[in-house]
Amino acid sequence: MGRGITGLILAPLPQPGRIELEWDRFACAAVGLSIDAPRLHRVVDNHNASIRAAVLRLQLGGCKRIGFVIDRKFDQRMHGKLTSGYFWQMNDTGKFIPELMHRPDKLGEDGFARWVREAKPDAIISGQPEVPGWLKGLGLRAPDDLAYVSLDLPSDDGSATGIYQDPEAVGA
Repeated sequence: MGRGITGLILAPLPQPGRIELEWDRFACAAVGLSIDAPRLHRVVDNHNASIRAAVLRLQLGGCKRIGFVIDRKFDQRMHGKLTSGYFWQMNDTGKFIPELMHRPDKLGEDGFARWVREAKPDAIISGQPEVPGWLKGLGLRAPDDLAYVSLDLPSDDGSATGIYQDPEAVGA
């Protein structure tokens, strides 16, 4: 028997922000971290644990110079959960090298290419969708030339290495 309470599940916003509504009329939950206000129950991937697992697997696979690529604004939208997980895992194993973290104000192909040439990572972790194409543009192939781990695989079909967040099952 229903109690006549209307429920809302709020999808992630394209940009972090607020939603104005008469909240006391609804039972609500948000997907992701982009809704800044009001404070709601939410479901979200454990981003910190995901990147820590990716770093650990690469380390166990013999990678020594594990780079991390993230747009600063996206990182802020994620409340630094990915960056803190990368730093935690790399620092925990005594392997943190500051220049291996590429976190520009605006992620772009030229800056990325310069970072790859200068930092010389043997592995890259990123959730930014442009990175695989940029690697190809530099003539680099994963896993032949360097390892690449995506933090946001579009599917779990085995065609790429990384974390599949299973968006359709989040919160189920």
